[in-house]
Parts: sequence; structure tokens; C-alpha cells
Amino acid sequence: MLCEITVNNELDWYDEGYYKKNSHNKQGKIALDGSKSMGYVRMHHLDPDGDFGRTKRQRQIIEAILTKSASVKSVSKTNEMLAVLGASMSTNTDFNDMKNLLINHADVRKNVTSYRIKGDGNMLNSIYYLIISKEEISKVHEMISDIKF
Repeated sequence: MLCEITVNNELDWYDEGYYKKNSHNKQGKIALDGSKSMGYVRMHHLDPDGDFGRTKRQRQIIEAILTKSASVKSVSKTNEMLAVLGASMSTNTDFNDMKNLLINHADVRKNVTSYRIKGDGNMLNSIYYLIISKEEISKVHEMISDIKF
């Protein structure tokens, strides 16, 4: 296997999607390669939290990649890990900048803060929207503005 990460899976479910048909994602710690990771982050229909559960799993994968890349034995595989990511995502950050972040800023993963924006769900024309109050928008704006770089 080229690169494998470990995450703590909160749901027991079968991936019936495009990437790993009939792959069983058991509850607890699971090891994921690139294609299993894609199925893991894309599933939302079987999750009681829907898209919110999906975004939580996406954060898990990003944190697991950062943790894996911080390991001394993984430094030599940085190019391979970035190549796997590059096939599955788009960014305006160039390859050398991403490599620099992975190698020289590994401790960033220890300073991650997550916040779930609060709002009310609403279906309009068969599309789910999260309606966010002006107060919540102001709160999040202040949180972001207070970040010190």
C-alpha cells in the first residue's frame, strides 16, 4: 500500500459508493488507503448527521494526513502523499508550498480549532440550506478576526 492513515470511525457502515463497493467501515479505529479515504469522506446518506457528519470525517482525514506527514519516517514519502492528494483535490497552493507546509510546519496540527456554525435547516426547491442568523455570522466573523498568525 502506498500510504495508509488511521482514523476513529464513529459509525458502522458499508460503503456502497464508487470507490470501494461493499467495503465495510467498522466502528472504531480503521486504516484507510486513498480510495477507501475517498469513500469515507463522501458518505453522507447513511450518516444521521448527513453533510455535517461528512464534513467531520473530512476534517478527520485532513488531521490524519497532517499527523502522518509529521512522522519522521513519512518525510521521505511526502512527494507520494501529495501526489495522491493532488489527484483528489484542487487548490491554488502550488506543490512546493504544500511540501513546505507538510515538512516545516508539522506542529500546526496541534493548533487546530473546529467550530460548527449554528443555523436552522430548510428545504427550498428540494435543496437543503442552512439558514444562519446575522448574530451567528457576526460571532464567526469575530472568531476569525481574533486569530493571530
